[in-house]
Amino acid sequence: MDDPIQWGRTHLDWTPDGYRLVLTIRLRERAAALFESRLAGLLESFEALLDDDLLYDFASGAVPNVPRAGVGTGHATLAIIAGRSLFAVDADSFRTALTELAVTCRREADEQQQRDEEIAEGWLAKLRAP
Repeated sequence: MDDPIQWGRTHLDWTPDGYRLVLTIRLRERAAALFESRLAGLLESFEALLDDDLLYDFASGAVPNVPRAGVGTGHATLAIIAGRSLFAVDADSFRTALTELAVTCRREADEQQQRDEEIAEGWLAKLRAP
């Protein structure tokens, strides 16, 4: 599977608010928006994370909506801040759930983009006609 989450770049820091887990995510703009809209529900599904004050920040630096965006294009970051309850979350389940969410959002966004492009093409043709 082509995983949009760059798990190898993940890092964990301690902050006065708790542990800060930072993930790098490569999604196009529309997929990043879908991912962000569904993220709270996914994180809340991990009951252990609800034992502490759960904070998260999704900073979309989404990859532009161009085919085959190359190295050097943007990426989003997801920072999750939680207390020691973070370590009660099964790492494999957490990784699988976030990956599945990102892949699903990417697929749905690509389908939406394709539909919109077809509709927009016909609409522009009518608009441009004399």
